[in-house]
Amino acid sequence: MKINVSSVKKEIGSRHPFTFQCEIAQLFEENEQQWTNGQIAIEGFAINNGRLLEIEGTINVKALLSCGRCLEQFEADFKIPFHEFFKEDMDLNQPKDDISLFQGDEIDISNLIRETIVLSEPLRTVCSEDCKGLCPRCGINLNTTSCECERDLPDPRLDALKKLLKKD
Repeated sequence: MKINVSSVKKEIGSRHPFTFQCEIAQLFEENEQQWTNGQIAIEGFAINNGRLLEIEGTINVKALLSCGRCLEQFEADFKIPFHEFFKEDMDLNQPKDDISLFQGDEIDISNLIRETIVLSEPLRTVCSEDCKGLCPRCGINLNTTSCECERDLPDPRLDALKKLLKKD
């Protein structure tokens, strides 16, 4: 995914729109594909702010996730914003602060997109807010069926505390 920035570099304040559509296989290794599927759509702008070029936009991707309560898989749509500064440099071997470097008239944003998607994966996923989860006794999915397990069984490890609270 390379953005041609030759026209943007010429004039301060100029904005150049870009869009990309790609398959998952173009960005991810095979073992990293488990949480995304289908197409990735990217749209954004390359902006010349005078000293640096800004690349900003949005990634639209579908994710195949596993619910943290009931363990069922579900699809979710994500709209992930991204923003990065780039500076033209003739010697790419010298590390420079937090600014990405590029040479010539093209900026390759493949790594930026890949990293943004990976870092945006949610820590906790739930298929719906009213998901009932699994029964802690028998493990049945409580969203689809009910079980006869007793829910309010006391924890036997707390018996000593119950004795302290009892007033004879």
